[in-house]
Amino acid sequence: MAEERPWGEALTILRVIRGWTPEDLAAASGLSLRSVQGYERGERPTAEPRHLVRALAFPPSLLDRAVEFVERSRAVAATAGLDAERRRRVRVAAVAAQLGQWFEDGARAGLRRAVQSDAGGVGVSSGPGVPPSERRWAEVLTILRVIRGITQQELEGAGFKRGSISKLERGRLNPTPERLWRLVEAMGFPPEQLDRTLAFIEFARAAMASAPVSNDLAGALEAQIVELAAAEGRAVEGFARDRLGRLTLAVQLLLERREAPALWEGLRASPEEQWREQVRQRLELQTAGFCEFLCEESIRAAGDSARRARHLAQLAVDVAERVRGEEGWRRRTMGYAWAHLASATRVAGDHLAAEAIVERAAELWQAGAEADPALLNEARVLALQASLRREQRRLPEALALFNLALEIDRWGETPSLLMGKAKVLEKLGQFDDAIAVLRQAGSQVDAEREPRKLWVVRELLVLNLCHLGRHGQAQLLLGDVRALARRLGNRLDLLRVDWLQGIVTAGLGHHEEAIPILKRVRAKLVQDDIAYDAALVTLELAEVHATLGHTAEVKKLARESAPFFQAQQVHHEAQVALELFRQAAEREAVTAASIRQFVVYLYRAQDDPQLHFEAAA
Repeated sequence: MAEERPWGEALTILRVIRGWTPEDLAAASGLSLRSVQGYERGERPTAEPRHLVRALAFPPSLLDRAVEFVERSRAVAATAGLDAERRRRVRVAAVAAQLGQWFEDGARAGLRRAVQSDAGGVGVSSGPGVPPSERRWAEVLTILRVIRGITQQELEGAGFKRGSISKLERGRLNPTPERLWRLVEAMGFPPEQLDRTLAFIEFARAAMASAPVSNDLAGALEAQIVELAAAEGRAVEGFARDRLGRLTLAVQLLLERREAPALWEGLRASPEEQWREQVRQRLELQTAGFCEFLCEESIRAAGDSARRARHLAQLAVDVAERVRGEEGWRRRTMGYAWAHLASATRVAGDHLAAEAIVERAAELWQAGAEADPALLNEARVLALQASLRREQRRLPEALALFNLALEIDRWGETPSLLMGKAKVLEKLGQFDDAIAVLRQAGSQVDAEREPRKLWVVRELLVLNLCHLGRHGQAQLLLGDVRALARRLGNRLDLLRVDWLQGIVTAGLGHHEEAIPILKRVRAKLVQDDIAYDAALVTLELAEVHATLGHTAEVKKLARESAPFFQAQQVHHEAQVALELFRQAAEREAVTAASIRQFVVYLYRAQDDPQLHFEAAA
């Protein structure tokens, strides 16, 4: 028994429930009044408190329960100045303790019945029935005052008449409910502490009434039953605290999710350059639910503005770093936000930076795994890890991760996961399999609720059909793809539709018509600093010119593009390939077929910075 625990207060409470004075306890225990008072003040060693508990006719194990009751009550009283997270923990602890007590009561009664049955009904007595007692407010008020460690005079100083507290505690005054609540509030407790204290009083009385019969064997057996039931009750309390903690965290996140849209409307009404500062200052924005909402907004913004998508994802990271609560939960939330920052960075064409960010996201995500009761979307994070494997050209691993994410998905992420899987199959050159997976994804997308997902599926279908040279089938889908893009109103989506239109037009042999389309697309990509895509469309435009024999145009494209690609930090191996293209163009040694080799290389190397360009013989 640790000396810092409130054994003295616990003894005092049990004496008050027994209805004894310190003099009564001294006489029953054989100790001096001074010794008893010393025990109650916590000034004496804690070797003999259980002797005093026996003298009070309580089972010795009740002392531990009384100590726990004092500690929980003090924690409740202290919540007035605590943040929401610590108040949540106190509430969880109180409910878990109640569950543990119920289990202990049931276990004790069940063990008694079992022993009586095996012994022919002889051996252990459950004691006389304890009728519901009157609500003895005098005891309640005394116990609460003892727990708070204040005198009657100090409580009267909170606005009560002189001598009134003494009369209340001696049962000479019957307090009204309003006065009771005022007294409880003055002592720093919430109103529900009245019921908790009454419940403990009834529990203590029941324990006293359940005394064993007089023979030693029965007494020893009863003591063992009480101790065993108490131990099991504490075990259940610990388990309940853990599970209830997870449930309350879930409720908290659900409430934060409900509040997030209104918070977002208020934030975006202010100038964008002030958003990060507001996140730093406003506590109501520093929640996991708002972070999650910003991640979704980042994904939605990606089709229109890579810069905005990245800004929103960075804002989500800022929020996640300030999420209150356990460190593990904050790390889990940070991992989720960093994963979306990696996605937004990839949309901006900075694949090297995106790879580093994904690794950081995975580290944080795993560090907070134990704190997350499966509230955040693990399937999405797995998909982003799979994307990292794809970028490293570890395609079988990427495929396995997407399959794992599909197995565990319960967040409605399946269409997105199928799209990610299709991209891996495309990188593997399995275009027919990719098309089959994309058609499966399209059948599961809700066109009304998720029009952009449907757009992505159809855009990828068109691209894979072009890879197979099936430009006629691709042309049939382009009308729907463009209509969806117009409905969404995202500028980058519309730009990619134009790009596909140029590819399909050229594939159908309409080269003169394809040139102005691809030139417009290239100019906009250069303007938006989306360097890698600009390099791709440049080569595709050069391929069309080469097909028509426009050697001067090919040379001009190569000359104009080289400085831009160098300035925008296109990865080294891609720059080597682009420089080889420029040199060949200067020598007028390029053909449509040789340019096609550069195009195929850039598509493959987009997610593989280590891939070298090798020209076919």
